Amino acid sequence: MFSNDVALQNVAATVRTYALKSVTDGKSVRSVSGAVLGNPRTLSISHTQVLRGKNAIGQPIYGDRHLVRIDTTTTNGDGISQTGSVYVVIEQPQTIVSKADVQQCIEELVFFLSTASYGNVAKLLNSEP
Repeated sequence: MFSNDVALQNVAATVRTYALKSVTDGKSVRSVSGAVLGNPRTLSISHTQVLRGKNAIGQPIYGDRHLVRIDTTTTNGDGISQTGSVYVVIEQPQTIVSKADVQQCIEELVFFLSTASYGNVAKLLNSEP
């Protein structure tokens, strides 16, 4: 399990510490204790086993799914709240595809998202194909 508190830093070098709030059935939830009341910021990490199909002789094929998610909620002047979420799902079959292969995919995705001062993130948020 990850340590009780998880500190994350953004590009502006702002560090937010997410304190552990709960752990149940392969899922942990953390939140920023200094967040404005009614505008929570949470970090969730979960792990599940998923059925990916069946092989040629009808036996089930399983995979492991790992989720990391950050949610931020903001309330406008009229008291209306909206939540924005960013999450990464890592899914790996339990056979054939190695953890090293998946690790390489993660490294490539992190590079893609952080390239050119996060210009690719701006392109994604602008719905560029």
